[in-house]
Parts: sequence; C-alpha cells; structure tokens
Amino acid sequence: MRTPGRGSRGPKLLRRPGTLEEFRVRAGRGLGSSLALAGAIFGIVGVLPAHADPAVPAGMVPYDHPFYKNGRLVLWHGPNRGATPAASPDPAGETRPLVVLVDADDARAPKLASDLVAAMGASKVAAKVLSERTGVAALAKASKGETIDFAIAPLPPLISDPAAAPIKSVAPSVARLGAEPIEIVASKRIANVAALEGLSVDVGPPDSSGAATLGVLFSRLGVTPKISHYGLAQALPLLAAGKLDAVAVAGAARGKPLDDFGHDGSYHLVAVTWTPALQGLFAPLSETNADRPYLVAPNETAETVAAPLALVAVNPGQGARFDHLAQGTKAMYESFAHSAVGWTYAGWRDVNFAAEIQGWPRFQAVSDWLAEQGGASDASLDGFRAAAQTAVNAGDGPGADDADRLYGALMRWRGSSQ
Repeated sequence: MRTPGRGSRGPKLLRRPGTLEEFRVRAGRGLGSSLALAGAIFGIVGVLPAHADPAVPAGMVPYDHPFYKNGRLVLWHGPNRGATPAASPDPAGETRPLVVLVDADDARAPKLASDLVAAMGASKVAAKVLSERTGVAALAKASKGETIDFAIAPLPPLISDPAAAPIKSVAPSVARLGAEPIEIVASKRIANVAALEGLSVDVGPPDSSGAATLGVLFSRLGVTPKISHYGLAQALPLLAAGKLDAVAVAGAARGKPLDDFGHDGSYHLVAVTWTPALQGLFAPLSETNADRPYLVAPNETAETVAAPLALVAVNPGQGARFDHLAQGTKAMYESFAHSAVGWTYAGWRDVNFAAEIQGWPRFQAVSDWLAEQGGASDASLDGFRAAAQTAVNAGDGPGADDADRLYGALMRWRGSSQ
C-alpha cells in the first residue's frame, strides 16, 4: 500500500489480520473524512465480483480491500496487478561466460585471446574477450574480484615490478605465450636507446601493458626519458611535428599506423642492443624491411627486443570458481594438444604450453592436466633442456623462448621416431 505523502487526506493501512480489515484512519477535513468513512464501509462489506457488478469495466478486477491513490478511493485494477512476478533466473545457477582480459592498446593479445575463446567454445565452455587494461595496477584490481577469469599480460612487469608481488599468489600461470616486439620510432639522429636519456618518449596510455613493459625496459637499461602517455595514434603525428623525440610501443600490429609512418625516410627503429641486464625478462629480436618497410632500410636489420606474454588465471580461488576456470583451462589444453580448432594466429607457433615460467606459480589445473597425460621425463631430453638453460643464463646463447621451442621440437621428433 502506498503511504500517503505530506498533505494527503487518505487513510493509512497498517495491517490486515484474518478476514477483517483493520484500519487507522487519519482524520481529515471535507473529502478526506468522507473517503475514510467510505473506506471503512468498503472494507467491512467487501466488493462484488466482476461478473456480478455491471459497473466494473470489462477486463478489470475489483480490489478486495480499500485502496487509495492520491487521496482517492480506487475500486478496481487491471488483471495483472498484484500478481506474483515471475522469478528471474538465478545468476548463481547459470554458468556465465569466462572472461579473458587483454589490453586495449595491444594489437596482438586480442588475436591470441580470440583463439583461446574459440578453443574453449569447441568444448562447450562459453568465453569472451574483454579489452581494457592489463598493467600491474589493473591486474591487481582485477585479482581482487571475480569478474575477470583469465588475462594475457606481459611478463617483464609481472616478474620485476615490486608492485606486482601481491599478484603472484592470486594469478597463477596457465601458459607462457609468445613474445611481442618492442619498437622505438625516432628520427635517424637518435642512433640507439641510450640516446633517449632526458628526451621525450611516448609509451602509450598509463597502466597499459605497453607502458608497463617499456618502463621495465628503460629501467633495466638505465635510461630515463621524459615519459608521455598519448598512445600510438596520437603520438605519431606529434613525433612528425617535432613535439616528441620518440614513440615506443610494445606489440604493435603489422600494418597501420606504423607501416604508414616515415615515408620520407627520416625515421627508423632505434636500436636496442642486447645486454645481460635484459636476461630473463626479454628476448633478443631483429626486424627487417619486410616487417617495417619505411622504418628499416632494405638489406638492413634493426636490433631490438621482445617481451614474452603470459596467460594467467585471475583469482581462481576454490570451489565452484576454481572448477569453472579449470574447465576452461582443460578445454584450451585439449584443443591445443589435438588441434581441435584452428589456431589461426601465427604467434602460436612459438608457444610451448608445457613450459613453466621461472619464479611464477602454475595454475593447479594445468599441473593436473599435464599429470593426466602421463608424460614421463626423459633423461636425454632433460639434459638438453638443462644445457640450453645454462646457455640462457650465460647470456650468450639462445633466448628462453628458443630453449622451450627447441625442447618442444625434440619432443615431437622423439614421438615421431618411435
């Protein structure tokens, strides 16, 4: 019953015990008192059913108790008024789609995520991609809730940024993915990354995965540029106008806008020379004219580095949530192992799903799945892996991605030769 507002002259219904209506009537003047009396009589005598009262409009239903609206007695209502509303679906009883978080400014991660979603879908596990931010602060926030289930994020900030330490225990790894190239575009007067000291460099939006990764790179190289956060689309025109000294980006797509920049030949990819300081976080990389036609001259190479990506489970917890994320994880691994769907993105060729991330915990569902496969250790192959890892640690051998890839290649060769 609607409670009359200030100035209302209608009665106020308090309770309705048994078959009799009990009212407390607020005294009023004029019409209000008359309505109160009519209401009391109405409540005692009751009302006739619709079929017995020709005054009731067709399709209307008389109230079985006095009802006032805006100080006036209302005699009937529509057929649906007072009906118990249909119960809405219980969210807890439905399996919502798993959410894979990627960075909105990373052109490559969404392609990886789309294949992962397709892989889960092939096993009837609903999933979707969400493009927002995957910097350290964004992941820390996501790990406190249960709306994000998986995230693709760069490893360098996760491993080296002290602010990422709390994430480690609540975002275990599902898979180590491929690496994204880091590209620094500047005029040819800037020969290498050391020359960026004190100069203006744009690294993309704050708390983006690219900004976080580039922050780690500059820190490891001991270079302190003046950082801005315009983003690639805005930063390139500023670079061309001389308002920025360089634009740095991680994971930029092939094609626009980078492949359309530098037609006059006055810009290039700044050299990032490999040093031991980058070991364990980045991998050495060379790009050619085929990669960036206007930024790398024909028959030349541009030395840079790449940042590995990781797929992590976000706050998997226990119980039903753990089981849901474990179901999605198993679907991914089964699909990848048996090529159940088209893993269309070329970046998958460098992925070894069984590879661990040193110093980062693995999602228990991954360990369980691998154990179920019964993959026994092979001494000779383990020896190869150890040798490759020794070369990695020495700083003059293949990168960590290379070691994993070679190990996977030997495993496949061994399987096909038996």
